[in-house]
Amino acid sequence: AETHDWFRGVGGAFDRALRGLDFLVQAGYKNTQVIMSVHQKNIDQVEAVVRLAAAHGAASVKFNPVTNSGRGKQMQQRGELLGYRQHIDLAHTVYDELRPALHKAGLPVGLIFNIPLALMPVGELVRRNGNTGDCGVLDILGILGSGEIVLCGIGRTIPELVYGRLGRDSIYDIWLNNPTVQKLRRSLPEVSCYPEICRDCVMVKRCRTGCVAQNYVDSGELLWPHFLCREAVRLGEFPQTRRRTPSLSYS
Repeated sequence: AETHDWFRGVGGAFDRALRGLDFLVQAGYKNTQVIMSVHQKNIDQVEAVVRLAAAHGAASVKFNPVTNSGRGKQMQQRGELLGYRQHIDLAHTVYDELRPALHKAGLPVGLIFNIPLALMPVGELVRRNGNTGDCGVLDILGILGSGEIVLCGIGRTIPELVYGRLGRDSIYDIWLNNPTVQKLRRSLPEVSCYPEICRDCVMVKRCRTGCVAQNYVDSGELLWPHFLCREAVRLGEFPQTRRRTPSLSYS
């Protein structure tokens, strides 16, 4: 509770979140999910959160490491976000330790943690049966509570990814003519448009450079390699079997 309430900035948020989860489970919902925003101050509580979610009847737990957007920018400046090695270690913990332990204990709780497909173990790729967790950015528009029409929720903090406003601008016109929407439609299907390691990755047609909103936060570009992939290349840890031209290097 102490860690959760500090992160949310609201006293009592932890207890209210659990109470809400209990209400949903008691009402008969079978797809309740607990999402854990992982950072330096709670990464040692991952297993405890899974056990807590299971005890309250949650169907799954998803791990979303905090990114450097919104309040996450201040956390990044304070060194509170996860680094490359912690992401890789967390994937190992989720895939190879917690899942088997839950299965052995007979606890039917699904665990979801996404890292770039290029860095994902073969066993996890097979287990997913092709499910990449893609947000479907080419087929959606976001609408904020303010009425703003946006790329997605990232529009709360990135003004240039706000396309218009309900009651003032035409969704039809945005969908057909907005330059950012058009750029995504042109660029995402074309691997030749992808930057750096993405263009050379055998998984790119499924990954499509990952979250384009986070890409924009990180680089100012909608298509950009995930920081884990860039770091894996820098460290010489990007799997050679996931590259079209293993000898190619990037600065």
